Amino acid sequence: MPFKNGICPTCGRPEKLHDSQRDRYFAMIGNLLQHPKLAHLTKQQLDLYFRDKFLGSEEIVLPNGKVITQPHRLNRKQGPDVPTMSEFIDKIQAWCASVGVWEVEE
Repeated sequence: MPFKNGICPTCGRPEKLHDSQRDRYFAMIGNLLQHPKLAHLTKQQLDLYFRDKFLGSEEIVLPNGKVITQPHRLNRKQGPDVPTMSEFIDKIQAWCASVGVWEVEE
């Protein structure tokens, strides 16, 4: 049965992240990196910044007891649901507008 408004009509859970949303996000990152204000960053740096800022992070305890912080992931199994990913992209676009950055399309 198809999802309506990103929610499963049977169990009520949000729909899992779509590959097309993920692809759009990484295309957007690539386009943003072409802007002069962000050109000094790498794709990984900008991705980690956005995930940490807008999706949050989790603390992970390593076997040696050291605690590291890692931004939440963007994959189908552990990533955000469809509505959360849409909000994530909206927040990035709002951030871009607030700092005067836009996507540079080729």
